[in-house]
Amino acid sequence: AVSANGNDHPLRDQIQLLIRKHRLDASLVKLYAADYCGTAELRQATREQVEKFASHIAESAESDPAALRCQLNSFAVLFFAGKAGSKVRQSEPKNDARWNPSRREISPRLGRNFRIS
Repeated sequence: AVSANGNDHPLRDQIQLLIRKHRLDASLVKLYAADYCGTAELRQATREQVEKFASHIAESAESDPAALRCQLNSFAVLFFAGKAGSKVRQSEPKNDARWNPSRREISPRLGRNFRIS
């Protein structure tokens, strides 16, 4: 079957449409899909597994979008740790230049200087 945009990836297009419609983070959806399919990477999943995921995420987005966003956010730690190429930190580093607990403010290097009261 050929999708509306002329390519033969209707399942991918269906998931992309859901991502746009509900303003989801595509990277987190991809991580969630791989986890849902029980594979290390989404490309290792079978078509049937991806079809099942597509119907699951469509149903979740319509019935309880807040719960879906919460589920996706649980993958944010994995995503950003992977981008940094390091393991997830178990505690805050003592010499982190961006955060000084005694001054209770975030460094201007982050773009803004917020005061925490």
